[in-house]
Amino acid sequence: MRMGLNEELWEAAECNELELVEDLVGRGSDVNSANDQAIGKTALHYAAFQGHAMVIAKLIDLGANPNTQTVTGSTALHYCAAYGHFTAINYLVQLGADRKIKNDSGETPLDIAKFKGKFGDRADFKEVVKLLETGRLQGPEGKYMDYGV
Repeated sequence: MRMGLNEELWEAAECNELELVEDLVGRGSDVNSANDQAIGKTALHYAAFQGHAMVIAKLIDLGANPNTQTVTGSTALHYCAAYGHFTAINYLVQLGADRKIKNDSGETPLDIAKFKGKFGDRADFKEVVKLLETGRLQGPEGKYMDYGV
């Protein structure tokens, strides 16, 4: 069975196929199409789950809504927060993702990152939490740069 353009886009986003993502959208794939067989995930959710920051940026540049929620209320930022994808979180925040959106469990991305950071051995969750708390990235002088989002 041959996949349609939207299905190909979801797969390309999940597999970090940046050029293919751009090509598929150019050929008519709906950048905001939701996979009803997978709780309404969009290409942005698939890329976020894997932490593919460049694909995330490209999808948003092509018109993807950074605040689209799955049927369980999760945004791409929730997925990135759950897995500590720092660079992807930074891109999402810079490109308009709302850090305050709650999923159906009442959790923001920050809540998820704090919870995951308690049980992991990854020190980078501390930086993820800081970024989600402030919306700012630590600069070279140890100060935080405000991206205005």
